[in-house]
Amino acid sequence: MTIKNHKILVVGINYTPDGCEEGWLYYNQMCYLYSEHPVDAIVAKDICSTYKDSVLASVWNDEETSFITTTLLPPFTKNLVWIGLIPKPNKDQGWIWLDGSMSDIDENGNAPKSNQDICGALNADGIIVFKECWERLPGFICKSSLAMAYIESDLFNKSVVNKEEPPTLLFERIWPPKQQDLSQYVKHIAHTKAVSHETDCAFYCSHVTGCKAFIIQCAMAWKCNQYNCDLYQPKI
Repeated sequence: MTIKNHKILVVGINYTPDGCEEGWLYYNQMCYLYSEHPVDAIVAKDICSTYKDSVLASVWNDEETSFITTTLLPPFTKNLVWIGLIPKPNKDQGWIWLDGSMSDIDENGNAPKSNQDICGALNADGIIVFKECWERLPGFICKSSLAMAYIESDLFNKSVVNKEEPPTLLFERIWPPKQQDLSQYVKHIAHTKAVSHETDCAFYCSHVTGCKAFIIQCAMAWKCNQYNCDLYQPKI
C-alpha cells in the first residue's frame, strides 16, 4: 500500500508460537482456556468474564469445533463442557453466542425451543447439547480475542533507503510479553471500528499526527470479519 509518497509495510513476526497467556491455547487469532472445574453455566460465565476480553466460548464452525475437541480438550475425555450458547434475550425465539455473534444452530434444526433455563454445552464428539443452566458440568471453555500490537520501526524506516521506490513505513508486531508494558510509553489517541485488516489500521495511524503504534483486535460479535483499531502516540 502506498500513500503520501510512502509505502506501508506491516510485519507480523510471531516471536512466540501464539501470544496467548500461559495456560491458554492459540487458534485463529483467538486464545482458549479449558478449565476442568465442575460448575454450572452461570458460574462458568462469571469466571470467564474475569479474564480480559474473555467470554464463555462461541463455536462458529466445524474447524473451530475440531480444534476444541482434538487439541484443547484432554485426550479420550467424554466430559461435557459449557460453551457460550444462550437463549436470545427478551423472550425472542432462537439462540445467540455470549460474545454477541449470531448462531446458526436454529437453521440446522438441531436446537430445542429457546428457554431461559437451558444453556448450550459441547460433548467430546463436537456435538452441541442442551442442559439446564444450573446443572454442574465437569468443565467449561473460555475464549478471548488476541490483541496484536504494532509499533513504527524507527531502525528500519531510517536505515533502509531505496531511491527508486517511495520510502517504506514499517510497523512491527511487538513480542507479546512486551505488549503488557506498552501503556508505560504510549497514550491512546484514537479508536476506530470496522477495519478489515491490520494494514487498514496502519493506514489510519499514518494519517494521524504523532501516531507511532496501534493495537488491532478482532470483533468477536462479527466473527472476526471486522477488527477494532486503537491508535497510540508516545508519552511526552
